[in-house]
Amino acid sequence: MEASKDFRTLYHLCKEEEIHETLKTLNAKLFSLTNDISLLKHPIKSFYEFFERLPEDVVIIFDEFQILAKNYPRILGVIQEHLDFRGKGSIVLCGSSISMMEDLIPYGSPLYGRRTLSLKVEPLEFHNIHEFFPGYSLEDLVKVYGMVDGIPE
Repeated sequence: MEASKDFRTLYHLCKEEEIHETLKTLNAKLFSLTNDISLLKHPIKSFYEFFERLPEDVVIIFDEFQILAKNYPRILGVIQEHLDFRGKGSIVLCGSSISMMEDLIPYGSPLYGRRTLSLKVEPLEFHNIHEFFPGYSLEDLVKVYGMVDGIPE
């Protein structure tokens, strides 16, 4: 979210839910972003429609994308088609399942050759934690680091 703060962004946290519920949520977020009244009269009914109606200057972030891909495996093909034929805007796919996210990249995947950047967020090193908790004693920093295991949230 911090990296996209200077961009027009639509953020969506993927959840274990029926696809029609996901589309309903995306429709509401799209309406909030665009104020397009037609989304209230004719809500999106598919991911194809969602990407069609998504403004070109919007960065879409799908967080925990592996959940959406599991619930709706065709999403990879939909994104492939969007990137190949519409090609505007940016799509950010985030996920905590490293193996699933790596499965998006290899030859044969619908998204093969379509990514521009991959980042793997590494755990925070102990010597950096004081920047997040200035004024904490060394003992308290050790306790905090022990609780979060180096994973900033």
